[in-house]
Amino acid sequence: SRARDLVFTRLSSLQQTLPHRRIDKTLQFVKAIWEEYDSRKADSSSIVHWLDVMREKGLVITLW
Repeated sequence: SRARDLVFTRLSSLQQTLPHRRIDKTLQFVKAIWEEYDSRKADSSSIVHWLDVMREKGLVITLW
């Protein structure tokens, strides 16, 4: 949970400094991955892959 807090804090600080809305999409993407991982945690054989989460949630992330 401390690692998640660190990631969220860093992304939130970027959100304050970057003029784009892309960081909002990145935060949404990270939260969606964490939610998916947490929901499948009981099933240890289940693997969560970020590409699957993007496709299922209809998220689009641009790198520039």
